[in-house]
Parts: sequence; C-alpha cells; structure tokens
Amino acid sequence: MREAVGDYNLIVVLVDSEGVDPSVVRERVFEEHVGRVDGSSLWVKIFVTHPCLEAWLCEAMGIAGCYSGTCSEVVDAIVSRYEGKYEKEALKRMLPALMVRELSRKLGDYPEAMRSEGSKDELVRVLPSQLGELVREVNAHCVEQQCKS
Repeated sequence: MREAVGDYNLIVVLVDSEGVDPSVVRERVFEEHVGRVDGSSLWVKIFVTHPCLEAWLCEAMGIAGCYSGTCSEVVDAIVSRYEGKYEKEALKRMLPALMVRELSRKLGDYPEAMRSEGSKDELVRVLPSQLGELVREVNAHCVEQQCKS
C-alpha cells in the first residue's frame, strides 16, 4: 500500500470474512496494513465481503440466502445451480468470468447499454448489493475528491 500512497488518493481493500465477524476482519486489516501507511490525504475503504466474495455471484444468479450461510454453503448453492458443471475449486478460479457472464446476461447488450444516458446507474442497479454499495461509496468519494484514475 505504501507504493500506492504517492500515486492515488483512494485505496479499496477487498477481503473475505470467511465466517469471521466483518468488523473484526476490518480492524485486523487496518492494523496490519493500513495503519502503517502515512498519507493524510489518503482515503482507504476496507470492504469485507460476508461470508465471501462468492456471495456476490450467488446474488447475481438470484439464489436466496447468499449472505446468511457459510462460504462453503454459498459455493455449494452455486455449484448446484450450475447442475454440477463446475466443481468447487474450478468455480472459485472462474469467479470473475462467471460474474461477468451473469452481469452481462442482466444488462443485455452491455457495450450498447453503457453508451446510453444513465448507463452507470443501470450498471450499479444490476450489481450484487454489496458490490453496488462499494461502487456508490467510491464514486461519491471520487466526485468529492476528484480522484486520480
């Protein structure tokens, strides 16, 4: 993170809770990584996904209970929805591609949709709730602070 301080005024740390209380995880990450960084103009957002990042794909797929079970239960629900097409470890490796596939399905013609007025709002609307919250917070901060891109 020290290297980023000079180049950016915003750092987003994304971490899984893996079943641990998110406030405990956030505090630990701050103490171990952020607290050591000297940067008065730096805004650090530690975003803890609970129970895990896979919950975002779970929600995007319309599966119920994505945030109430364990990470293993969330992954099992996704594997089941794909009717065993992917094993757990393969699904974890493919998470980014599967998320893009689900969001693209929801947006339809993504490139065309992004050219229209209000496209950012449309994109945020189809994001899983926690990811949408993160995007809204970062956007609000960047509008206020004129973040470097």
